[in-house]
Amino acid sequence: MNRQTHGGRLSRRELLRGVSLAGAALGIGSAELERLIRAGQVIAAGDTLVVAQDTSVQTFDPQIVYDNTVRITRGVYETLVALDGSTPRIIPRLATAWTASPDVRQWTLTLRPGVRFHDGAAFTSDAVKVTFDRLIKINRGFAYAFKPVVASVETPDPMTVRFNLSTPDAAFLAKLASISGGLVVSPKAVTEHASGDDLAQGWLRDHTAGTGPYMLERWDKGQQQVTLGQFPGYWGGWQGPHFKRIIFQIVTEASTQRLMLERGDADVATIVAPDLIDALARRPGIKIAENPTMRIFYIAMHCQREPLKDPKIRQALSYAFDYDGARQAIFNNRLAPLNGPLPENDPAHLATPKPYKFDLAKARQLLSESSRPKGGFTLSLF
Repeated sequence: MNRQTHGGRLSRRELLRGVSLAGAALGIGSAELERLIRAGQVIAAGDTLVVAQDTSVQTFDPQIVYDNTVRITRGVYETLVALDGSTPRIIPRLATAWTASPDVRQWTLTLRPGVRFHDGAAFTSDAVKVTFDRLIKINRGFAYAFKPVVASVETPDPMTVRFNLSTPDAAFLAKLASISGGLVVSPKAVTEHASGDDLAQGWLRDHTAGTGPYMLERWDKGQQQVTLGQFPGYWGGWQGPHFKRIIFQIVTEASTQRLMLERGDADVATIVAPDLIDALARRPGIKIAENPTMRIFYIAMHCQREPLKDPKIRQALSYAFDYDGARQAIFNNRLAPLNGPLPENDPAHLATPKPYKFDLAKARQLLSESSRPKGGFTLSLF
């Protein structure tokens, strides 16, 4: 995040009042906002961060949340490992070390000692097992990444957890580090607040029980406002100045978020229309941070239905699409072209030639060679 500093610190008025932009994503990303919150010690003045949040809260349950509410839950709950924020490198969080078996079917993690949940329960391997067993049983949110591969979770001792996989998974650690990758919940909360066999889903809809630096202080449904307050017993400590409180004001309209930025009613906006970015950047006191993400935009074609079963028709449509025009008209040219299924900043990206470009002559040629040479069909876009 770009910022101006004075004496190595950023004043509240210089704090980002803007967005994180990527080749595809507009609005500050969940990971970027988490980094901002965790780096709160750079704030020299002001102890409250106000975020204009674009998504209404349906639940705070860490095993269910899979929308932008994760911006809130990531301040309350923590994963075993994390990304360092600037590279794909994995760094410790609730786990301090990890090893994989030679066949990559078993991952063993050493846990951080001395960590407490907000409800006072100790963080141990039992909490990790309860979390992942719960995630897989509920089978919502990010469960799709773990359920097919996690055969069992073992607890050899209180500070060691072992994941036994049904198939080798070299990406398992990256899944644990993802934005929703197994946010660890207090087993005490799950047990004490369970209703029947709901695994405390009802209670965790409106309450939280994590190990993160912030606790849920207030959820005002009428005002659509979530307030997080510091957790005094946070294992990471509170040396230096930090945000004492973070307020998420639910504002789903981009135009309203823009007004909040301009009036100084919000420090961070999560959605800003692409065509407003340049105008906002010229306003005093508003900073725009542009950072690449791994989010991509694409149009998927149903290859099992007519007429898209014909590869010639799919290719013709691909050449008939005005990529540069769409990037300019929809994203104000803040969208990087994609030349494969993975963006350029993904470590697995392959620098292959662009497979398609806007070429109507080529599109007409392919259509003439297809099963529907004269066209005449209608497609529905969802």
